[in-house]
Amino acid sequence: MENLGNASSFYSYVSSLRMIGVLSMLDAILEQPMDVVLNELPILEDIKNTLLLKETKFSDLFQLMVAYEKGDFDIAQNLCKKIDLDFTAFQIYILTLYLGQMSCLII
Repeated sequence: MENLGNASSFYSYVSSLRMIGVLSMLDAILEQPMDVVLNELPILEDIKNTLLLKETKFSDLFQLMVAYEKGDFDIAQNLCKKIDLDFTAFQIYILTLYLGQMSCLII
């Protein structure tokens, strides 16, 4: 999410987006509900509420990433429109990130 923030109107929130991205899998890793995990962490309310799927300034971007990861491309496209992000550019950006990660595995 951090990288996408750099390429969108969320560029001033990169550190919060980085934290959301890092924490977004914590419930699965710890095998605990997200609300239980987050209650133990001293984090900003906007970050906590985004991860709890509540409405925040980050929720549309977070939901975009979740929808894309699930393959819900219609939802992802609608969210791109909502946050004024070109869907094709978004897909190219995600592909570029993926290819960059894959090249690290090859080296």
